[in-house]
Amino acid sequence: MSDHRQGIKIELLRADVAFWKSPDTPDAHHTAMRLAFEGVAMVLFAAGILTENLLRNEIPQLVWDSAIAAGWWRCASETPQNIFPERVGHYWVWRDDRTDWHRLFHDETEEWVVRLPVISAKAAVAPNLGARLNAACDAVMISHQEQGARIGIGRSTYFEVKAGRGGKKARRRAEEYLRNLQITQKPD
Repeated sequence: MSDHRQGIKIELLRADVAFWKSPDTPDAHHTAMRLAFEGVAMVLFAAGILTENLLRNEIPQLVWDSAIAAGWWRCASETPQNIFPERVGHYWVWRDDRTDWHRLFHDETEEWVVRLPVISAKAAVAPNLGARLNAACDAVMISHQEQGARIGIGRSTYFEVKAGRGGKKARRRAEEYLRNLQITQKPD
């Protein structure tokens, strides 16, 4: 369980970094919250524990709690007050009427719900490192370049590893990354 928690923390920190790069832009909080949602969903999916209930209830609550605690969303209080009428997660918040807040994670949730069975099956039967890297990209919906960065290897090295070549260290890093995502071959 601690691996999953660590992965979730990493994804929340990535969203935090994205927010603080440009906190004054009008949609900075939306962007950070969506990044956090996607990252947490990816970690839980890779661990094989992502469910529709988590997507619709628990992950949004975690993201809201994180957004408030991290300062992405500042209009909140730990206790109910007239100015903060709505309870979201562990906080009481004020949300303006310009945004349809109940649909904030709707698109992301629907993409995950529809893709879960297909992606799970594809990742489980991937026969080699290149195919498993492809399945991981599909599963977490990122580019190969982003995946290479997450693994900690350069673009050229990443494609060498994907093609079945590349150095031992790079292959080991890719295997470790996939192991951390728990996207492995099914035993025969």
